[in-house]
Amino acid sequence: MRKTKLFFVGAVVLMLGGTTVHAQSWRNGRAYTLDKQYASYPCVNLLDSTSVTVEPTGQGSFAVCRAVRVQNTAGALQQRVLKYDYDPLTAAATFKRVTIYHADGTQTSVDVSKTCDYAAPARAIYWGARQIMLEVGALKPGDIIDYEIDKKGFTYALLADQPQEGDDSRFIPPMRGQFYDIVPFWATEPTLRKVYRVSLPSEKEIQFQFYQGDCASSMRYEDGRKVYTFAKDEIMPFGREPNMVDFYDAAPKLMMSTTADWKEKSRWFYGVNEDYGSFTPIPEAQKKVDELIRGKKTEMEKIAVLTHWVADNIRYAGITMGKGEGLPCTT
Repeated sequence: MRKTKLFFVGAVVLMLGGTTVHAQSWRNGRAYTLDKQYASYPCVNLLDSTSVTVEPTGQGSFAVCRAVRVQNTAGALQQRVLKYDYDPLTAAATFKRVTIYHADGTQTSVDVSKTCDYAAPARAIYWGARQIMLEVGALKPGDIIDYEIDKKGFTYALLADQPQEGDDSRFIPPMRGQFYDIVPFWATEPTLRKVYRVSLPSEKEIQFQFYQGDCASSMRYEDGRKVYTFAKDEIMPFGREPNMVDFYDAAPKLMMSTTADWKEKSRWFYGVNEDYGSFTPIPEAQKKVDELIRGKKTEMEKIAVLTHWVADNIRYAGITMGKGEGLPCTT
């Protein structure tokens, strides 16, 4: 019964279609009358929607829409500044619109030209990530912040050239023509509805898998393109436990790729490094490896001793190195 209900709700949204519908569907009635189970939370996400249009090059144009209801004073403080993280090496992000629907029935449009763009907080990995921030002003319980962010680029890459100002070619993934994404389907606040929609050129195929849970999914054709939609309702905050693994390894998530299979991306990345000569060790490294594997007879014994040595002796700190960073290098 539960799965049938989720699929039916997802199908209704699919029939309506379009980014605008996703952005405004929270206003269908239940936004203002929430169940008692949400009363103790500072904020409730009425809608968390992402719609992606993928170009033949693999570049994506993202419309990220959220509607958040403020529940109490703590929630008002929490939402007084909107923030969104992005990596300037692979993407650009801007606030497109922000509207506050006040509890008294009035509404306020926030001036998005006042958006600030700062270096994002970082720890251990300093790759130059950025954060757009926009102050929305004083909020009161019952207010709803409805906003949309425009983003273009791609999600993740281990190879990249230094971006050039005004050059959109940097938004094309290194594995040209391929699209890849990892979509968290967990939440830190109650979320009434989460939707992820991706529109692909008709000639592209996509592989996807949902882990640690389930969601409604559908595919349809729209204007000569394939449109996949994934949706889940009534997501409660995912709890953290002591000594817990990362949420990506425990909480619900969606993974997708236009590569023919999951291994194709790995083979491509291996080939890039093989052609460059990354696997040809420098003499000092080879000497240490020979010392560590001496006396080890099986492949797994060698892998184990090398892995443990790296874990015990190497500490990683990712830093921005300027032009040429993110390119292969020798061992």
